[in-house]
Amino acid sequence: MLLLLATLVALGTAPPVVAVPADRSRARAVPGDRATPRAAPKTGDAAVVARARAFFKQLQGNAIDRTLLTREFSAELKPDLATTMARGLLSLGEPSAFTPRGKHAVDGVTTYDYAVTFPAGTIAITIGIDDTSDLIARYYVRRSTNSPQ
Repeated sequence: MLLLLATLVALGTAPPVVAVPADRSRARAVPGDRATPRAAPKTGDAAVVARARAFFKQLQGNAIDRTLLTREFSAELKPDLATTMARGLLSLGEPSAFTPRGKHAVDGVTTYDYAVTFPAGTIAITIGIDDTSDLIARYYVRRSTNSPQ
């Protein structure tokens, strides 16, 4: 069962939003991935911002390193979905800022919210990091209701 599968309506584009199953007990790292659990970084950490930026860039270029994703998230991010997302996100151009907006922990996943600024406007991104595997378990892209200050 999907936690969320919706449509992005951001700045005139409409690539789908991707999510993972709500049942976190089924989430597992892709075989061969890091086996040692690591704590998720803090909201404002440069490492989390860098990770969110890097994955956004991968999505834009449709060049996703699936070893960085949980098995379930990787399965949800099918090639046709990745292509659609890449097309929509690439049209936004290069982001000029990733501004931290919040942090939440739910069912073993810590999510970090960012306002992402582009020349034409702002979108909201949420990246979810699995607390056990330290892999990306969720990634949401949606129209921003708040512009960065």
